Amino acid sequence: MGMIGGGQVVEWVPRSRPPDLEEAGVHVWHLDLSQPDLDPAVLSEAERERAGKFAFSHLQERYVAAHVQTRMLLGAYLSRDPAAIEYWVSVRGKPHLAGGELHFNLSHTAGHALLAVCRSAEIGVDVECVSRNLDRNGIAERFFSTSEAEALKLLPDHAQAEGFFGLWTRKEAWLKATGIGISDGLSRVEFNCDPAEAPRVVRIDGSEDSAAGWQVLSLRPLADHIAAVAWQGPPFAVETFRFASAR
Repeated sequence: MGMIGGGQVVEWVPRSRPPDLEEAGVHVWHLDLSQPDLDPAVLSEAERERAGKFAFSHLQERYVAAHVQTRMLLGAYLSRDPAAIEYWVSVRGKPHLAGGELHFNLSHTAGHALLAVCRSAEIGVDVECVSRNLDRNGIAERFFSTSEAEALKLLPDHAQAEGFFGLWTRKEAWLKATGIGISDGLSRVEFNCDPAEAPRVVRIDGSEDSAAGWQVLSLRPLADHIAAVAWQGPPFAVETFRFASAR
């Protein structure tokens, strides 16, 4: 759908293993974080330490589920033991696989996560639940461009949440693809706000020239969740899957 917030309607195909990933392709996986019987032994020491720092058990369980399933899928792409996957995380939170054979990015909210994988371009992904109770107008006025904030205000009440989270996910997916990180400002990137148009970057740091070559796609993994995936380069074929069997 060409809406400010409306995620593109696509089919999320259940699969237990990834198909071949072409050089000009992107795979996006929906991960169910309530999966039982996941083996935390495949996690690295750093991941286990991170999991142990969560104050609440349900947050620890979701972290473990997201990272175990991520390792299982990356291991399948690379034909390696999931426990042997090595990656490092930048100071701003972007993961990088050792060897650079794949680019990947992970986002989670509540009991769900999205994993985006690409061979030939840095990738960013974000997913949000549209029912989150936030001061949307206040956040938009502070962190969005003037045109974006004004466009959101013009939406009917029933479309406000989708409009806000649609823009938010696109901005955060772009920030995660660049490795800049959300802490450096959602206002750095500006998107078109015409409901009749597909999502696109129109300005980066105020420059229209620097916006060229970015691809951003909005997705709908669940009825009440909106997501976006972003990369720099030509349009790629995007395939969406649900990880059907992570046991």
